[in-house]
Amino acid sequence: MLLQHHIAKLEGEKLELTRKKPEKQDEASAVQVVYEVNCARAHVPTQYFDKPIRYDPTSDMSHLQGQKPFPRNLELFLEQQRGAVSFLVYRVSECCRPVVVGDGEKPSDQKKETPHLEERIRVASSNLHETAKYLKKEYTVELEHFPTCKVGEEIKSPFLFYYHQRAFIKKLRTLPKEHQAQINLFRRHVESSFGDEFSRVDSMVSQKLITSQYLPYLFEPGKVIISLKDGTVSGFEQQDWPVARSWQKQQYTITGKYWDFDGEFSQKTKHLVIDFGEEKPYKKPISELDLIPLRLADSIAEEYLRKRGLNYWNCRFRRYMSHSDSVDQHEKLKSRYMLDLVTYQKMHKQFPDPKKGNVKVLSQKEMDADEPPEGNFVLLLPRTVLGFNMQAKQWVELQIDQLSEIDWNKEAFESLVVDLPVKELITALVTNQLSNERSTDLMDGKGTGLIILLHGTGKTLTAESVAELAEKPLYRVTCGDIGTNPQEVEEYLKTILLLGKTWECVVLLDEADVFLEQRGLRDLQRNALVSVFLRVLEYYDGILILTSNRVGTFDEAFKSRIQLALHYEDLEEWQRRSIWENFIRRLSSFAPPPPPPALKRTPSLPYTGRDLGIDTADLTKHVEELAKQKMNGRQIRNAITTARQLAMYKKARMDYEHLKHVIEVAGKFDRYLFELHEEVDDNQIARDDGLRL
Repeated sequence: MLLQHHIAKLEGEKLELTRKKPEKQDEASAVQVVYEVNCARAHVPTQYFDKPIRYDPTSDMSHLQGQKPFPRNLELFLEQQRGAVSFLVYRVSECCRPVVVGDGEKPSDQKKETPHLEERIRVASSNLHETAKYLKKEYTVELEHFPTCKVGEEIKSPFLFYYHQRAFIKKLRTLPKEHQAQINLFRRHVESSFGDEFSRVDSMVSQKLITSQYLPYLFEPGKVIISLKDGTVSGFEQQDWPVARSWQKQQYTITGKYWDFDGEFSQKTKHLVIDFGEEKPYKKPISELDLIPLRLADSIAEEYLRKRGLNYWNCRFRRYMSHSDSVDQHEKLKSRYMLDLVTYQKMHKQFPDPKKGNVKVLSQKEMDADEPPEGNFVLLLPRTVLGFNMQAKQWVELQIDQLSEIDWNKEAFESLVVDLPVKELITALVTNQLSNERSTDLMDGKGTGLIILLHGTGKTLTAESVAELAEKPLYRVTCGDIGTNPQEVEEYLKTILLLGKTWECVVLLDEADVFLEQRGLRDLQRNALVSVFLRVLEYYDGILILTSNRVGTFDEAFKSRIQLALHYEDLEEWQRRSIWENFIRRLSSFAPPPPPPALKRTPSLPYTGRDLGIDTADLTKHVEELAKQKMNGRQIRNAITTARQLAMYKKARMDYEHLKHVIEVAGKFDRYLFELHEEVDDNQIARDDGLRL
């Protein structure tokens, strides 16, 4: 039987090759359809002029075969046609392949195998190629996806380029004669083969629905697509047509272009996956896909991406910003971060990316422009940026849409309870720091820094208030951060002070006693620490605030390096009254937060209620009694915080009674220490030790 089939096939080829040759054509005006069968039992496909039929129509496993074999020598066949064929259409079928049965299904439940699975066009004439060249030259934008149609080039169905450009192609009616004939021939074939499918896709898309079979129709190179994975939104510019990842065609990959930023903007690509999620064909809302063309997404999507992209563009240079950090799902906390990718790259030196030399980057001129580049640029920017947290002293990935301008607290300095002349002097020094070029010192680079020493009650608040007044970041460092090894200390201090100068920070070295203590002959390591600190300070030209409660042990060399030293006496009653009034005024601006959703109660941590607010009128009425309590600013703040928590526990508004209760309980420990030291207070102990007066 196989021998007879082979003989019949050879006779068919002979018949076709010996038929009368047509006249030589000036224009290719014919389409040759070829039916191709991929048999699972054969190594090579077989091709026919006529449509193949099954040996056994009742069996999906039956062999497909035509009656008129197509010649194996394609070049000879085309030569025989004398240029009459513009392109060949291969209609591909499969046979003798086992049917895959899903769970719970029977073979009889399966649909009959579709003979015509896919189609491809093979260009056979230079006429079509010349037409394609003409169209791409004359209509570069409108027909940017039209293939080059070189002779021998194969174009696979479903001809997505035609689907997206067909409205324009149909309007082409006044082309030169030779080109009009070719585009008409091409258009008629594609419309006759896929016109119904195009209409089905249009109908589904108009309803914002799609099936896995038609998923590739949604996507067009050059258009913006958005990824909606893990609750985030990212924009990409599509670079190619979707490619099926498996024969089931439930997953496709697309290459997307986006802009990355590491101090300069550079284009990068990413392979994106569209997972339809179901094997059985059904209509799915386009909005439920994890990759969506921007034109089919919600109208607010583009507005959101554009706004976020503009925010990113405004953060391309060094900037100090506020970020809403999530404490939990119901509460956010504002933190401040320095955005400076150039400094980050210097601090984390890496080997240069060899691929970066081949990618597109923004020029310095484009970087310096006020407005971002036109087009889709802002839609393709990252959703996160690295920022340095001044408190945690680490780089953190931040969400661009959670960044905002800093609301500087100018009231902090105004509410600082110190003498007016002291406030005036601090304001003058901080807001009018001299530059290097105007230094009073004879040596360049010396004497331009502002070093302030704070001693007594209110040191830290003064430093924080100064930073708010100057609208500068506060970089707080403690001795525990720095260490005690002289070499490591010097490197750390240089780094901190360099960041302080680069970012124009107010650097606060809190409790700096170990670096300020007088040098002696015995402790050489501590002497080295003091010497290192003196050397680093000599050329620092930023703002540095030192705090200490042991000024009696200062090394003599520090006195000349400190531009302003302030000593705060213990708070007097009028000052405490002013502090209490400042806190009460701030509390009056707090509105009770909305009630949280129902929480699960546990025996170990029951939920007892919510913040019902503060009775500021009651606190104001008792401000004189509160001012009589010998407390510093930090103790007053802690008492208020504890009283608010106590009121929440009792499900009541916070009032004077809550504060009184907290102060009395906390005061017991202070009285115990006073009695332990034989009724000598902390100030007297420090005076006896020679630490301060």
